[in-house]
Amino acid sequence: MFGKLLEMIFVRFHERITMNIISKKISLYLSLFFIISISTTGCFLFKKKEAETLSESSTEDISQYTETKESDHIDIIGDIYEIDGKDGGFQYSGTSISSEKTDKIKPYGNFYLSGNFVEIDQIDGYQAFDAKKDYSADQDGSNTFTFNYLYDDYLLNTDASSEWTLYSDGAKKVDEIALDNKVGNGCFVIQSSFDGKKWTTDSVVTNVFSEKPKSKGDETIFKVTDNQLINGCFYKITIAYEVYMDSGEKSSNPLADTHLYKEFAEVYKFYIIDSSENKKAAKPNTTPKFIFSPSFVLSGVDTGYSEKNDIPSDNVHFGWDIGEFYINGFSGNVQYENGDSKKQNPIFLKNVGDKVTLWFDLKQTDILNLNGSSNLSIVDDEKGSDQSLKVTAQNFKKGALIIKFTDYQNKSTTNIYTDYLSAASTTSADTKVQLFDEGDYEIALDYKIRDSKPVLDKYYGYRINFKFSIRNSNCMVYPIDLSNGSEMRDKSITETGFRLDTARSRYLDLITKRITLADNTLDLRVNEISSDLDEFTDEGIYEFTVRNKYTNETATKTIYVGTNNILKAYIKYSEKYSLADLNDMKEKGFEFTDDGSIIEPTTEAETFIETITPETIIETTVPLSAENYNSTSETTNSTVEETEETREEKEHFWSDWF
Repeated sequence: MFGKLLEMIFVRFHERITMNIISKKISLYLSLFFIISISTTGCFLFKKKEAETLSESSTEDISQYTETKESDHIDIIGDIYEIDGKDGGFQYSGTSISSEKTDKIKPYGNFYLSGNFVEIDQIDGYQAFDAKKDYSADQDGSNTFTFNYLYDDYLLNTDASSEWTLYSDGAKKVDEIALDNKVGNGCFVIQSSFDGKKWTTDSVVTNVFSEKPKSKGDETIFKVTDNQLINGCFYKITIAYEVYMDSGEKSSNPLADTHLYKEFAEVYKFYIIDSSENKKAAKPNTTPKFIFSPSFVLSGVDTGYSEKNDIPSDNVHFGWDIGEFYINGFSGNVQYENGDSKKQNPIFLKNVGDKVTLWFDLKQTDILNLNGSSNLSIVDDEKGSDQSLKVTAQNFKKGALIIKFTDYQNKSTTNIYTDYLSAASTTSADTKVQLFDEGDYEIALDYKIRDSKPVLDKYYGYRINFKFSIRNSNCMVYPIDLSNGSEMRDKSITETGFRLDTARSRYLDLITKRITLADNTLDLRVNEISSDLDEFTDEGIYEFTVRNKYTNETATKTIYVGTNNILKAYIKYSEKYSLADLNDMKEKGFEFTDDGSIIEPTTEAETFIETITPETIIETTVPLSAENYNSTSETTNSTVEETEETREEKEHFWSDWF
């Protein structure tokens, strides 16, 4: 309908214009302008309406996420239990004691999460957060995710004769959790679980409020591990403390205690996951998959797990495994370095986007009844150390997983996950250990087993150890123009220079040649090994070849740096012209431009043709002859007849609208 209206307007407007030749031209131009204006207006109205519709739709989409919060400081609302009595062990679960939310009753301090978090929908009834971590930025200790408690010392310095004051609790228990030391003036208990049902205790700090707060009372009480972020983890934090105050009652017994006592337990529960990294990871059934056959030795007790004894047949650990490590998410076949005849150090190749993932499958899910025996259990190694990986003495708890990473510059970092077997036992699923990028890795799992005896228990130390490497499978290097930072294609030209970027593929062999022009001949001046991010600014033709020794693939690119237009053309047309050809063409008048193009010299005939324009053709056109005038007239009359045949229909259409 809209198209017919435009057509009608065009015809009626065109027919009312003077019919001489010049006026016809004006008529045509004005008519076209009128149609374009109407069409543009219609398109504008349509686009405006469409934009309004899209805007409304976008608002609806955004509204679905209006409850999402993003912050690097999130206060957590917990439950606070108030229990009457002294040194009662803060027993709140399984009782009729009710709790209040910490935003209703003032807790001792403020518990909060620190890090880049986004609040998401609840997980199994737990307040949940998505951690946004840049793992490449954590080498300096930044970009961390911690639990913090901000408090002051007001309960420490009050007068117990008239106010509630901190009391040094003598219990060695918080609810169902046994402690090695007395609670004292308050304690922090941090527990975690991969399934939210079976819990392990990550950290216990006692007597925390015994002195003035550290760092103005902003105490970091726990740092989340990468392993917990990648798998997703439930947390339960208990902050327990006892207060007392004089009751004001008098007693005839001078030894009678007339104080009132109250125990408080602040309990905070939540869930944290790095969903982005979790989704990137391979799945347990992703193939190809490589199961490690690690070194497994009897390493001694209190020796830094340094002994390397085979497991004898009469040892309690003979014939069964604690678990199994395997890796997947890589591409292609497993490689080995030349000389690795025993195939002890496998090399896994990864493509762009691959996330090579190491998994641990805990075979002994009941670590307190190993291999079905109530006499065998994993126990804490309170003075654990690893001599080979230079891990100093610390509490390994129930197994320490140690990951040593060495980069292409032979710089090493070591991550230690203590109480690893306890954490792994909190879920029946295989757990992700870590996602890996290029580099060399050494893994060790150190743990201690107790064999309970009627008279004297026996203890054994065991060490599982293996190595592997990750390499990028690509064979690419990217020249970057120093003038604008853009990537340069093969046979590109720059006057300022370029740098090489291997896109973080650190183990490629890179050889660069520089060729210069001397006495109209090409001369090789440089032939050397280059490195990632090297810059090249000297004039010359650069040819660099990159080789991936693990795939035996090579790639070569050529770049020219300088202002010599003949060399620019040589780079651009090297497969068609030799340098001698280009010099000969220059002698014949060919022009060489700044972008490397070649322009042929023009002839007089070409110059004459180039001066002919549509205007000159119109000016020199002869008048119509009688013969061709008649043929033109017939065509014109037929056009008029067609117009008259359709005019009545179009006028009827016009009257319908106006």
